[in-house]
This record gives sequence, structure tokens and C-alpha cells, in this order.
Amino acid sequence: MTTIGHRLKTERERIGLSQTAFANLGGVGKSTQINYEKDGRAPTADYLVALEKAGVDIYYVLTGRSFSTDMDEQPTATSSAIPLDGCSRIPIYDIEAAAGSGRLFDAERIDRYIPLDSQWLSEHGVDVQHVVALTAVGDSMADTVNEGDVILVDRSRTKPDGVFLVRVGDALRIKRVQRMAGGALSLVSDNRKYEPELITPEMLGRGEVEVIGQVFGHLGRVS
Repeated sequence: MTTIGHRLKTERERIGLSQTAFANLGGVGKSTQINYEKDGRAPTADYLVALEKAGVDIYYVLTGRSFSTDMDEQPTATSSAIPLDGCSRIPIYDIEAAAGSGRLFDAERIDRYIPLDSQWLSEHGVDVQHVVALTAVGDSMADTVNEGDVILVDRSRTKPDGVFLVRVGDALRIKRVQRMAGGALSLVSDNRKYEPELITPEMLGRGEVEVIGQVFGHLGRVS
């Protein structure tokens, strides 16, 4: 039988947060988070309430069961995505990805979850443990990805070529990323009114640009 600390760690890893980031969600320090996960201390009510508001499955943490699963079945403690009748819960973060200005992918506050078929994800070689979702804004990738679409990103895939979520400075962008000679990258929009952008190896080395993950799917309205 798993402990509260073990399940708390499982839930943190499912969401994909470090101990520091998860502790910040709960309003505590990293050392307190470590003690909670090692069952050195019992989580406080205020901490659990704060995590629940951020999308953490507190019922599972406390009981080992989930409202999203059959109450007769125990969620697997080793799984980073708790199954929902053959589906995986994918977190949608309260951030946006744009062609121009975007919001920094730092606090990673979870807005809600969407269920995706686990078998479909597996067949497409997607690492569920590293899948995140967020909302697209702007028209740089129209009609591939349109404003308001929810994009699905596999953060385990960071090697171009393809469509990727990229951080440029403090902005998030959805672009086709192409490898260039000498280690440079070219960021290309599907909307031809936007010019390609060259990312030099020096910019990559200074951390000004980061390939977050590959955009492998999106959800949106049919126009």
C-alpha cells in the first residue's frame, strides 16, 4: 500500500513539476515538500487546498483513489498520468503560445485537464509523462494551428525538424523549426506574411532560445 508522501510525489511527477515549483503551488518551501514526500511530515490543510485549486488530485493523494477512475480500482503509483477508462489526463496550462508576444512558461499553473486515449498516444510514440497542453494565439501558423486551438506538446522531443513550441526570450512561439548549417535554427511560420527568423548557435548557448517540445497535435473548431 502506498503512502500519502508517495502518492503526493506521483501526482507531482504526473503534472511534470519540480519539487520547488510544486512547493510554490502549495505555498511552502522545497525542504517542506521533500519532507512531505518522504512522509516525514503530514501535509497541512492549507497546502492541500492550494494544490487542489491548481488541479492536483487531492482525493487520490489522501485515499489512493481518484474520482476520475473506478472507485474499486487503485491508481498505479508508478504512472505519471492517472488513467480514465483507457485515457490519460493531460494538463492544460494557463499560458498562451503566440507568433509574437506570448506569456512566459514559468509558473505553469494548470487551468484544467483533458482526457486523451492512452492507446492513441502510445501508437504515435508520445511520452505521456511529458505531454502538456496550452492555448495558441495569433495567426502565424494558420491554417495549421489557429488562434484558440489547444496544442499538445511532447516535451521529451526537442530535436528539430517539425512544428515545435519554442521560447524566444520571454515569449512562447509555435513555429516550424529547421536545422541549419553550423548549429543554427530557422523558425518558419506557415503564414507567409511572417518572415523566417534565424536563431544562431550563440543565442542558443546563452539560453535566449529554448526548444520546449514538439507539437504533435491540436484541438480546435472546424471552420
